[in-house]
Amino acid sequence: MSDQVVVDASAMLALLHREPGEDVVAMVLGVAVVSAVNWSEVIQKARAHGVDTDGLREDLTNLGAELVPFTIDQAQIAAGLWHARAGRPLASATSNPERGTAHPFDVPPLLVLQRRW
Repeated sequence: MSDQVVVDASAMLALLHREPGEDVVAMVLGVAVVSAVNWSEVIQKARAHGVDTDGLREDLTNLGAELVPFTIDQAQIAAGLWHARAGRPLASATSNPERGTAHPFDVPPLLVLQRRW
């Protein structure tokens, strides 16, 4: 798993909308891991901006990205991280360790591109 990179919703949306940083996301897509929570945010935000999301999941996985489940234990950890990261979306907290707190995934590298949607 050490070759994988956790990609949060903001990074995926940058790729979909061809925003700054999309090239970085494209480079790691073949080893990307996206949690179900972040994927939900990607779909919701994309639809809100009129993007047809039919087939998007299949396209993503065909490019090598892995969509992974999110457990109750991971939700507990993320809730604690969200408090420490007040003002950031909860989905971002599901992707980013803070101050030695256990990470929801066993995948150290993280790619986040922040933009207010």
